[in-house]
Amino acid sequence: MKISIVVATFNGEKYIQEQLESFVNQTVLPDEIIISDDGSSDSTMQLLKEFKDLCSCSIRIVENTGNHGVTGNFENAAKLATGDIVFFSDQDDVWYPNKIEETIKAFDKYPDCVGVVSDADCVDVNLNKLGATFNDGVWPKFKRLSYNEDDCFVLRHETMLETVIKGNILGGCCLAVRNRYLKMMFPFCPSIYHDDWLCFCMFVLGDVVALNKSLFAYRLHGNNTVGFESLNSNKKSFFQKTKKAWRRIKLSENCFTSNAERAIYFNQFAAKHGIQDNNDLHYQRKINVERLKAATSSKIKGVKTITSVEKEIKMYKSTDYYLEVLYITFVPKKIRWRNLHTYYEKLNYM
Repeated sequence: MKISIVVATFNGEKYIQEQLESFVNQTVLPDEIIISDDGSSDSTMQLLKEFKDLCSCSIRIVENTGNHGVTGNFENAAKLATGDIVFFSDQDDVWYPNKIEETIKAFDKYPDCVGVVSDADCVDVNLNKLGATFNDGVWPKFKRLSYNEDDCFVLRHETMLETVIKGNILGGCCLAVRNRYLKMMFPFCPSIYHDDWLCFCMFVLGDVVALNKSLFAYRLHGNNTVGFESLNSNKKSFFQKTKKAWRRIKLSENCFTSNAERAIYFNQFAAKHGIQDNNDLHYQRKINVERLKAATSSKIKGVKTITSVEKEIKMYKSTDYYLEVLYITFVPKKIRWRNLHTYYEKLNYM
């Protein structure tokens, strides 16, 4: 069984060396490592090339032109994978020596599964354990599954689709996917994180095995794409928080476009693979049509409609709700219509 690891890097000089070394210290070695770099301006590329020169396994480094973001960067790497099993890896974690071995055992035991999801220990910048695991924060139900003697539990696609349509439950850094299924998942939905897309596609295509073992150290350092604020001791300054909030307000249109694009991609992928009459997908589409209707209405009607919608799906007074209200209130209707009506038309007439 050929093993591929795909890594997305961007200005990762502080931690990438430890992650790369953990790949080659596995009890079962990978056959290839594919690294896609998104235009790093630090010494990341130099470290990658030095590692390649010293490593005995096949390494391919792709230098992107322009910025693809996390999802596009992972997609670039994943498309080049030739292994039977493809592992996804962040640039700042450290794999335990048995990560590949334990995951492959699960694939061997369940030859029909689409993928395997494991757990990870949350650690600080110095790799000291913080007393929690990755799935404590991402999907707490993970620990409560009825695992067998091999610490495995089969997540059936028939029962999981409703959950993953509502939101992602599987961290990309915890995933390994059979490449024959991964090839069906391209192109990735560009407006959401790659693991959200992978999670949905995996359960459309079949079952996923949950492996109740922490197989790597998930480092919390304040700049993670997915982090645990309560465990992270690197508190952001008031200026950093204010700057981030202002940036989000300026990008508040994304609350509508990313949700709409997610619904469009989900419905199209499901239909392509024989799922055309799913009530949860229909509901997802309906909710986003209502969101877009609110976003292209007059200010008063728009705020009233979006409040009603977000109350229905229990997102009222969430961060996204306030950003949506700000967008409707402060952006002229003509601009809102110009930027969003194509999404509305696509969803409304699917």
